[in-house]
Amino acid sequence: MFFFTGLGYAAPWILLLVLLYWCIDEKKSLMLGTTLCISIWINLALKFIILNQGQPILNIFDPAEAVYARMQGGFPSGQVQHALIFWMILASWLEKKWPYAIAVALSALVGFACIQLGLHSPVDVAVGTLIGMLILCIYFLVSNRLVKLLEKTNARAGLIACAVLAFGMILYRPTFELLMPAGFLLGLGSGYFICQRHIGLSAAAIHAQPPLKRFQALLIRGVTGTGLTIVLYMAMERLTAVVSQSSAPLASNNAALMVFLSYALLALWVSAGAPWFFRLFLHFSSAARTKAGRGNN
Repeated sequence: MFFFTGLGYAAPWILLLVLLYWCIDEKKSLMLGTTLCISIWINLALKFIILNQGQPILNIFDPAEAVYARMQGGFPSGQVQHALIFWMILASWLEKKWPYAIAVALSALVGFACIQLGLHSPVDVAVGTLIGMLILCIYFLVSNRLVKLLEKTNARAGLIACAVLAFGMILYRPTFELLMPAGFLLGLGSGYFICQRHIGLSAAAIHAQPPLKRFQALLIRGVTGTGLTIVLYMAMERLTAVVSQSSAPLASNNAALMVFLSYALLALWVSAGAPWFFRLFLHFSSAARTKAGRGNN
């Protein structure tokens, strides 16, 4: 049950989103990441801004697990909402029917696990599912048009659009929770347009390479890139904790700013910093092999 509830949290899909962005399709991954950021913002806004409710705790299956139901707002269920959106969008990439069945089953298991562990009530799960379905309907209506728009949009207009959307998300109330999706969206979108203009690294290009080079590229992106991303995330989390624990008069405001910048920089690394690193690594690796070949000759 803990495993299935974990499928609805941010960490698993962030790591998978990172790999999808680097190795499968950066445009579709950008759309997926943007949709998830908006979904998280909507869910948190309903919880902490509009409804202002605590975790309802219906321990109808296992009352002993109430300790895991922290006061983070229970209505609607974010785990179910985000899991449904994430897995359904991934299923749409395969353009077959059976992935949709798997996506629905995973989302249902997330909801069932949340109820059994006392994290959410059935109403929370039902409303979270409905909101997720609504967001999915909007996504499938506009996604193809937005992908075409991404291909035509220049870097400057794209950067402005990302900044306007991200800052619009925090204008109402820049709380810690709402700063996270806004910062991640700003960094992901900005990095994408920077990468397209100045780096030019394509995820799909590696699949056209010979098997050995393709394996090398996937290994570098999957292992090295993911490892560096985790290290960066941990360092920023630590820095934010240090700032928030400071006794300075503006410690709270500084910590809020650090949260926003941390997620923006993390996403910027994913969408622009890591592609630049991959390209640089492959350049020096190719140069080293060329030099070694000349030396042998």
